[in-house]
This record gives sequence, structure tokens and C-alpha cells, in this order.
Amino acid sequence: MKINMTDAGHGGYDSGAPGLHGCLEKNIVLEVANKVNDYLKTQDIKNINTRSTDVFVTLNDRTNEANRLGVNSFVSIHCNSSDNPEAHGLEIFCYKLKYRQLADSILEELKKENLYTQLREGGVKEDNLHVVRETNMPACLVELGFITNEKDYNLIMSNKDIFAKAIAKGICKFNGVSWKDSFNIPSTKNIDVTYQVYVNGKWLPNVTNLNDYAGIFGKPIQAVYSSLNEGSIRYRVHTVNGTWLPWVTNRDDYAGIFGENIDALEMQLIGLDNYSIQYKAYVGGRWLPWVTDLTDYAGIYGRPIEGIQIQVIKK
Repeated sequence: MKINMTDAGHGGYDSGAPGLHGCLEKNIVLEVANKVNDYLKTQDIKNINTRSTDVFVTLNDRTNEANRLGVNSFVSIHCNSSDNPEAHGLEIFCYKLKYRQLADSILEELKKENLYTQLREGGVKEDNLHVVRETNMPACLVELGFITNEKDYNLIMSNKDIFAKAIAKGICKFNGVSWKDSFNIPSTKNIDVTYQVYVNGKWLPNVTNLNDYAGIFGKPIQAVYSSLNEGSIRYRVHTVNGTWLPWVTNRDDYAGIFGENIDALEMQLIGLDNYSIQYKAYVGGRWLPWVTDLTDYAGIYGRPIEGIQIQVIKK
């Protein structure tokens, strides 16, 4: 199986470029890189992220790990910035243009989705950047656009999931992996979601769909596990102390921290274009309204969640 490494630029104390409305490059590219990882998990390719949380990783550590593992492709994701607010556009860098095949594959998918305000100098350029110079495999660095330009900023912030899917498709194309859209699951098929919660020092039994609720009324939930019988689900929780924890996919890990109560939950399906995830929380003696996909979060900040219900519906 081919292996790709996805690199979210910057991280930790290295915030990258500051952008409009207080945004930081490190946060935007981390979200996109994690979404790329989620999409590639649904395909016949292995993906490794250089970072999946807000931590600092040196450039040497990024390229050394890629070389040590012998991955087949390396894609670094960044956002651009400029003192000139009119500067805008998408560009992808490779070390030498003779190594541009990976960049071209990704650019082709980005162009299909019109994910650019302009292609700077044709879109693919060469530059002496560490992550494309020091990697032993085909590598490119994708600059999604200028977060100091209003049009680019709006394009990126409104389409992070579409950017991620296009990049993932380009990675698969370069590696000779046929893209499986929506897992080829017909929209008539029922998708079952199984979930469980950590309450009062123990994991409660699994619940499937709406055959019960997960939780104990009067007892705060501290962690959540979830998975589907087909496809992938991505979710995260917010703790009462005011922190959104990292996204978790399927049962790769649980969302939560033992000892800290959660007060909000977000969930989304990966690759299941014909379906939506619905979820609701029991807070303060009542069930709150259903939330669909990422239209909102389930919960009330500052008030512990005591129960959850989840279902997958057809669009």
C-alpha cells in the first residue's frame, strides 16, 4: 500500500502568518490537514500526519521522519500572507519543476472545484523550500491562498473541507489509487452508528442508533466513543473549562479527558455524501434540539451533558 505524509505547516509557538479577523495560519492548515487525513483513511492508501494537534515540529523532524519511513509522497499545507491586501491566489511549490507531477495532480483537483481566486504564475512554481528540498520522495507545498486578502480568506474559511477533499484526491491520483467516492454505498442503505460514553469512572455499554441513549441522567459525561458499520465518523467535545479537544475519527481514540466534564459535542461524516449525522444532548433535565452535521454543536457551554443520542439519516 502506498503511503503519503501530510504536513500541517507551523504549529505551537510558531503561529505562521497572521490573517484577517484574528485568524492564524497554523490553525487553518491544521484543520485542513486533519480533514485530508480523514479522507485518505477512506481510500486504499495509508496517510501519516506530521502533526495532528497544535504542537511545534521542526522542519528537520518533518522531513527526517518522511525519509525514515520511506513514504511515497509528501504534501505540506500552508496559507500565504502579504503586507499588500490585494495580493491573492493559489500556488503550489516543488523543488524543481521536473518533480512537479504531485503538484500537478493536486492542482488539477483544486481547479475542478474552483478553489482559487487566481493561479499565481500558472499555479505550480519551484522554490528552494526545506520540506520540498530535503525530502527523498516527490513533495510539494500547497499555499491555499492569502489570508490577508478578503476574497481568499472567505474562500478558504468557507471551503476547508472541499480543499481537503481535493488535496486528498490529488494525492490518490498521483499514487495510482482509484478514488472511492462515498464508499460506493447506495443512498438506500442504512448506516448504523454505535456510541458509548464514559460516566462515573467507567464506560457504559454501547448504544446503536436510537435504541437507547448513552449516559445516566444526573451524571456528567466525560468522554465519547463512536463508530459506523460502514464509512467514517469524525467528532470532538468541548470541556466545561472552555476547551475544544482535538478531532477523533472512529475509534482511533476517544474524545474527552477523564476527570473533566463535557458540555458540547460536534460530529460529521467523512465521505458519506448521501447521508447526514444527527445528534442531541440531554442537559439540565431536558433534551436539547437535534443538530445536523456541523450546523451547530449539541450542548450548552458551562452545563455538563448527561446523555446523548445519535443517528445517521439519508439526505
